[in-house]
Amino acid sequence: MDHIVIRDLELSARIGVHAFERRLQQTLRLQLKLGCDAATVAKNDDLRQALDYQAVVDFIKDFIAGSTCALIETLADGLASALLQRFSLPGLELELCKPNIMPGTTEVGIVLRRGQPL
Repeated sequence: MDHIVIRDLELSARIGVHAFERRLQQTLRLQLKLGCDAATVAKNDDLRQALDYQAVVDFIKDFIAGSTCALIETLADGLASALLQRFSLPGLELELCKPNIMPGTTEVGIVLRRGQPL
């Protein structure tokens, strides 16, 4: 399946199980693959048939800003479901990470695949 990619989107969120984690905004990094029919869009060269990446990014920022989740798994699952519904996507792959959160690692996170395989 064709897909649009959004890479290294940095977001701020209050997330974490521990009180000290939730006191301050934390940086999250998002990698996203969004299923699409690129052949039809390319053939017609019509933005109205394409996935509007700016609308996707704005939606993600609003979703994360309004989140009250403790776990990154919960946040990622909710975001994946919301994206599939809002943009009528056939499938997606979403990776959501907390960079520099654990000594000895560059990031810790989760990868979810929902809908049709990409």
